Amino acid sequence: MSDGLLGDLGHICARSGVDAEVDARLVPVHPAALAHFGDEALDFALSGGEDYELLFSVPRGRRIPLRIAGVPVTEIGRIVRGKRVVITTKRGEAHELVPQGWQHFARNKTTAG
Repeated sequence: MSDGLLGDLGHICARSGVDAEVDARLVPVHPAALAHFGDEALDFALSGGEDYELLFSVPRGRRIPLRIAGVPVTEIGRIVRGKRVVITTKRGEAHELVPQGWQHFARNKTTAG
């Protein structure tokens, strides 16, 4: 993904007819981003662009490697029935998210997916 985790996750969910539950505590945020942006760093990790990471899902119970091509694999949530994206905050509160990300041809570049 290069256009935002929530945007790309929203596309996966919409096309697959499923929900996603993301645990904010598991989303990787670079230490430099945390030092510079504080609590806003998670927002950038969720809806910013230029991440160049892979986002994928696997069936429950499927074994996945800890690393792929030397890059650590991080589980950030799970796929469930429905068509929403929900994030659980560090305090354990669940909030529905509007999938957002970079839209190359939109006038307002950060829009819902």
